[in-house]
Amino acid sequence: MTTLDKLIFCKNHGISISYIASRANVVPATLTRWLRGEKGMSRKNEEIIAITLQQLAQEIWEKLGE
Repeated sequence: MTTLDKLIFCKNHGISISYIASRANVVPATLTRWLRGEKGMSRKNEEIIAITLQQLAQEIWEKLGE
Protein backbone atom coordinates (compact mmCIF):
# COMPACT_ATOMS: atom_id res chain seq x y z
CA MET A 1 0.00 0.00 0.00
CA THR A 2 1.48 3.33 -1.03
CA THR A 3 1.51 6.42 1.15
CA LEU A 4 -1.17 7.91 -1.08
CA ASP A 5 -3.31 4.78 -0.62
CA LYS A 6 -2.89 5.06 3.15
CA LEU A 7 -3.87 8.72 3.07
CA ILE A 8 -6.97 7.90 1.03
CA PHE A 9 -7.85 5.10 3.47
CA CYS A 10 -7.59 7.49 6.43
CA LYS A 11 -9.72 10.10 4.66
CA ASN A 12 -12.36 7.51 3.77
CA HIS A 13 -12.48 6.37 7.39
CA GLY A 14 -13.05 9.77 8.94
CA ILE A 15 -9.57 11.10 9.66
CA SER A 16 -9.45 14.60 8.26
CA ILE A 17 -6.77 15.72 5.87
CA SER A 18 -6.38 18.87 7.97
CA TYR A 19 -5.62 16.76 11.04
CA ILE A 20 -3.02 14.69 9.21
CA ALA A 21 -1.46 17.81 7.69
CA SER A 22 -1.32 19.46 11.10
CA ARG A 23 0.42 16.46 12.64
CA ALA A 24 2.88 16.34 9.74
CA ASN A 25 3.42 20.11 9.73
CA VAL A 26 2.39 20.26 6.06
CA VAL A 27 -0.03 22.69 4.43
CA PRO A 28 -3.42 20.94 4.07
CA ALA A 29 -3.82 22.19 0.49
CA THR A 30 -0.67 20.26 -0.44
CA LEU A 31 -2.30 17.00 0.65
CA THR A 32 -5.59 17.88 -0.99
CA ARG A 33 -3.90 18.59 -4.33
CA TRP A 34 -2.01 15.30 -4.05
CA LEU A 35 -5.23 13.40 -3.32
CA ARG A 36 -6.94 14.99 -6.32
CA GLY A 37 -4.01 14.19 -8.59
CA GLU A 38 -3.48 17.86 -9.32
CA LYS A 39 0.08 17.91 -8.08
CA GLY A 40 2.77 15.43 -7.15
CA MET A 41 4.29 15.14 -3.69
CA SER A 42 7.94 15.78 -3.01
CA ARG A 43 9.87 12.79 -1.72
CA LYS A 44 10.59 14.65 1.52
CA ASN A 45 6.92 15.43 2.18
CA GLU A 46 5.84 11.93 1.22
CA GLU A 47 8.29 10.51 3.76
CA ILE A 48 6.98 12.90 6.41
CA ILE A 49 3.38 11.87 5.66
CA ALA A 50 4.33 8.18 5.75
CA ILE A 51 5.96 8.58 9.16
CA THR A 52 3.00 10.60 10.44
CA LEU A 53 0.52 7.94 9.32
CA GLN A 54 2.64 5.21 10.89
CA GLN A 55 2.72 7.11 14.20
CA LEU A 56 -1.02 7.68 14.04
CA ALA A 57 -1.64 3.97 13.41
CA GLN A 58 0.61 3.09 16.34
CA GLU A 59 -1.28 5.46 18.65
CA ILE A 60 -4.61 3.99 17.57
CA TRP A 61 -3.28 0.47 18.16
CA GLU A 62 -2.00 1.40 21.62
CA LYS A 63 -5.38 2.86 22.59
CA LEU A 64 -7.71 0.34 20.99
CA GLY A 65 -5.63 -2.80 20.53
CA GLU A 66 -5.60 -3.82 24.15
